[in-house]
Amino acid sequence: MFYILRNIALITKDSIRNIFRTMISSFGIIILIAFVVMYIPFRESVKRYLETNIFGKLAINEIVIYPPNVRKNNIITPSSSISGEISAEKIRRIAAFPEIQTMHKVVRLDFKTKLHISLFGYTRYPYVPICGVSKEYLKGKIIGWQNFKNTQPVPIVAPKLVIEMLNEFLVIKNMPPLEENALKGLPLNILIFEPPMENRPEKELQIPSTLLGFADVFPFPTVLVPSEYITSFAEMKRKELGLKKRGYKYIMAIATVKEQKYLPEVARRIQNMGLVVESQQDIASKTNKALEIIDRFSYAVIGILLFITIISIFNSYLNIVYIRSYSFSLKRIIGVSKLRIILEFVLESAIVGTLLGAIGFFLGDRMLSYASQKIGQWIPALRNIVVTSSSENLLWFSIFFSIVISSLSALLPAIFASNINLFKASRK
Repeated sequence: MFYILRNIALITKDSIRNIFRTMISSFGIIILIAFVVMYIPFRESVKRYLETNIFGKLAINEIVIYPPNVRKNNIITPSSSISGEISAEKIRRIAAFPEIQTMHKVVRLDFKTKLHISLFGYTRYPYVPICGVSKEYLKGKIIGWQNFKNTQPVPIVAPKLVIEMLNEFLVIKNMPPLEENALKGLPLNILIFEPPMENRPEKELQIPSTLLGFADVFPFPTVLVPSEYITSFAEMKRKELGLKKRGYKYIMAIATVKEQKYLPEVARRIQNMGLVVESQQDIASKTNKALEIIDRFSYAVIGILLFITIISIFNSYLNIVYIRSYSFSLKRIIGVSKLRIILEFVLESAIVGTLLGAIGFFLGDRMLSYASQKIGQWIPALRNIVVTSSSENLLWFSIFFSIVISSLSALLPAIFASNINLFKASRK
């Protein structure tokens, strides 16, 4: 036992003398670990952002029903989906399902519409579909929404995606991006165009409105008003202009089942009606597909860094073996076994891996903290992403990962070191 402990002490003492040189040769590990430490928390933050702001977030017992022309497997639901329609008869049938607890119908005004936006001296008139959902759906989520009494100004809710689009525009104009709260209360005008008649051309109506806030009801650009306003406006114009069409379409429905166990059966029956159903599972699938693209690129970068790091460390260790060949030959002459030389070399690399893994973790954590504060300035579209600091578990992973890389890179040079020709090395 004393012999083993003495050998361990001698190996450790000899290894410490060579650690500084080995650390310099293995410096690439720090960059690799720092990148991994930054990537893992950033990926989780992007996932949360996609689920909340891009794809929407549903309760476990909620489903969203789309028209049949929506391609369910798309990563992002195409904006063309709002041109589709769910028949009123199908809406009534679904609402009558005994498993359905509540169902909120989403309608689209069947008129050409624009939005008059004036901000910081810039005026825009983009074509925007005007959609509506019941006051009950956003009750408690948007202050003032449930107080609408079919009067003007009409309350408007925009998707959170609009904030990012607006801030991108402001950055192009060398203006500071705006927070969500700064945009609340912004006065707008909805422009509705009555179709041309035999006796008169197309007529433009200006409807005063106010931006109340942002919600993730739609994953595509539109504005949301209380559906009561759309149905009453469409009915008024249908009678006034003698239109044959209803004046609005059902483009989407958000249903809640009484119990989660009913969800698969309800979804199957709705799909048999030719409609598209999306649940929390589908949103998670979309998020994962989007992350696959990010992951493939990141894995490629990590793979390249890993390959370069291993080759660099391997070549450095071969150079160290050559420099220390005389020392290795003397050890072999006095009876040191090949296994001990290999263990000594691998132990050195493991100690170096431990140190570099810890340095790489703290460097990556500091870089992550700095990047999370500056990312909104660098990429305005990501300014609302909240990146959390690395966890303690990631520290131990970084150290273990670094030890494995360093040890494996040193293994083959260690075998070379144990098989050095004693006589050639001694003649140096």
